[in-house]
Parts: sequence; C-alpha cells; structure tokens
Amino acid sequence: MASNDVSADVDYSYGRISLVTGLILYVASQETIRPVDRVEVNGIEYSIEGEIGQWVSPFSTWAPGQQMALRRSEAL
Repeated sequence: MASNDVSADVDYSYGRISLVTGLILYVASQETIRPVDRVEVNGIEYSIEGEIGQWVSPFSTWAPGQQMALRRSEAL
C-alpha cells in the first residue's frame, strides 16, 4: 500500500532540470527488503531513500510490517 502523500521537487543542480518524486510505501509482509533494492509501484520503479522502518501503531504493540520512503528522479 502506498500513501497518497506524493511530493515533487525540481532539481536545477549541475545545469540539468529533473523532476524528483517521492512517496511512502507500507509493506505488510516481513519480506527482506534492503535500502539498495529498487521497488516497483503501479509500474513505476523507485529507489529506497534512507533506512527502512518498522510500521508500528502508536497506540499499541501492533506491528504489521515495514515502511519506507521511495524516490524517483527523471530528467525533464
């Protein structure tokens, strides 16, 4: 399940213009996912940004899976 919290940013570094898109992915299974892996969501490939965290309820000990920030960059 990917959150609807999608952010986009334009990067003008090094004389290039690129569109950077990010979202948060919640994975209910305990699969082994590493920060160097790439993830496909709705046919679009993203890289994992930062550490993969545990998806834990703030109100109980319920921990259904993992959460990770995804990032995609494309040249315009």
